[in-house]
Amino acid sequence: MLVALPACGPRRPGLATQPVDALLVARTGVAAPRMRGVDSLVASDSVRAMLARPLTPDAVVRVTLLAQPRLRSLYEEIGLAQADVVQAGLLSNPLASVDRFTEGRFQEFSVALSFVELLRRPLRTRVARARLETTTLQVADAVFRAVTDARSALAETVAAEQSLDLRRRTRQAAQASATTAALVHQVGNLLDLDLASERARAAESDAAVLRAEGEAAASRERLVRALGVDVPGDSLRLPARLADLAGAMPPRDSLVALAVNSRLDLAAALSEINASAREVGLTSRFRYLADGSLAYSGEAEGSRMLRGPGLSVPLPLFDRGQARLQRAQVALRQAVARQEGLIREVRSEVRESLAQLDAAQRRATRYQADVLPLRQRVTRETQLLYNSMAIGVFGLLAAQQAELEAGQGYIESLRDYWIARYHLEQALGTRIP
Repeated sequence: MLVALPACGPRRPGLATQPVDALLVARTGVAAPRMRGVDSLVASDSVRAMLARPLTPDAVVRVTLLAQPRLRSLYEEIGLAQADVVQAGLLSNPLASVDRFTEGRFQEFSVALSFVELLRRPLRTRVARARLETTTLQVADAVFRAVTDARSALAETVAAEQSLDLRRRTRQAAQASATTAALVHQVGNLLDLDLASERARAAESDAAVLRAEGEAAASRERLVRALGVDVPGDSLRLPARLADLAGAMPPRDSLVALAVNSRLDLAAALSEINASAREVGLTSRFRYLADGSLAYSGEAEGSRMLRGPGLSVPLPLFDRGQARLQRAQVALRQAVARQEGLIREVRSEVRESLAQLDAAQRRATRYQADVLPLRQRVTRETQLLYNSMAIGVFGLLAAQQAELEAGQGYIESLRDYWIARYHLEQALGTRIP
């Protein structure tokens, strides 16, 4: 994968991020270009406006891209690589020297300029531009992973809030059961063991609420860090519930092929091979001529000043560039090995993520299609038996608590599904088709 990069030379800071923005839009479907200077005020207003509404997965991407300081730091890597491109196109300043200033004038002078740098300049610039492409792809990959992590953090936080709500409802049912048990026990119609069991269940439900409250607060702060905003976690507005299951997944082989074609770290590894190959070519071409300069000098001889050109080159008697060439060749072989290993890791990562997503989807589907309807039916039938005085209140309360626990299991399975889906998107390097 190649990225169209702007020509080298002075440019506005915002231009450095345009290739990354294009890559991200293609992979997330969300456009949120970088903003700097005066535009940062507009970005702050946009972030505040999005935080004032319940966060959606797309809004999370926009907020992260606009507000996350770590991403702004990553984007500066592109600026550094662009500076290297500019530097590669520059020549060293000429070296001027004067000697023996006597009798009111210079007796010797010289001006020297490296002609080897002039010859190396086109190849050196190509190497620097190849490094810039590699850096751009690496930055885009890191940013894509960051926004996908933010989406995953949103799913985790929404699930934690839903779980907290269910835990509180379970606690209410358990407390009601314990209160009823105490009243029945007072009139002598309940054993001490049964009363203790109901009270223990109520205490355990209260402890579960306390744990859920801590998990919800912690997940909110993790979402804050993923977004990069400077607000307390309890001020975030969240969706009321997790989204339902998405559609069916494409075949595994097609997803593996999609990852190989879409992963930005793979593209960066290929770009690194290209840059290393150019480095080998540059080093090999100038192996025996690492330096050399043209000079124009003069020397006073009596009343005359003798002037003329000069040439200086190192004689490759000892250092013939073999170490520089070997280092460049080793770097190329390393780049090839890293790219080959990464391809294998990507394929395995896609298969692993797809297996986790498939398991989470089947589990959530099981809860949705069987467990929840059956538990609701049990509660309805128990309610009818209770209304006809065929069973006691404890049986009804137990059925209601079991239904709430089934709801808790469904929320957890749905949370695992969406987190696994975002992990698969990371493995693919793009959205799931």
